Amino acid sequence: LVGGISYGDLAASRYVDVYSPRLIGEETVAGLNADGTKTDIKKCQVIELASKASGATYHKVLVWVDKQNFLSVKADFFAKSGKKMTTVYYSLPKEVNGKIITTKMFLFDQINITKTYLIEYSDIKITQ
Repeated sequence: LVGGISYGDLAASRYVDVYSPRLIGEETVAGLNADGTKTDIKKCQVIELASKASGATYHKVLVWVDKQNFLSVKADFFAKSGKKMTTVYYSLPKEVNGKIITTKMFLFDQINITKTYLIEYSDIKITQ
């Protein structure tokens, strides 16, 4: 964990192994474009992911999923205390082997608010 950010957890693709999902409602939210500017407002479903195990880095994750394309727009990651640790915006969707995946993430540390991070995937290979 770096400040409020755990890179491995934020980029994990197997949340189903660690969290139990629950649809908690719908909201509109602006995402971020690949250059970091705000997107148009998107209609999203809000999904709460509650940790299944006490060893999970984050106790709860809220994910805003675009109702039109079912891609994640934003996520907030919370500690067991309820404190928001990190906010992530997902951007730059690309098609790889017929699957649309997010290739860029803007990470905003909510503990040390002067710190922001960027993860961008390139040369992506999907194995079966």
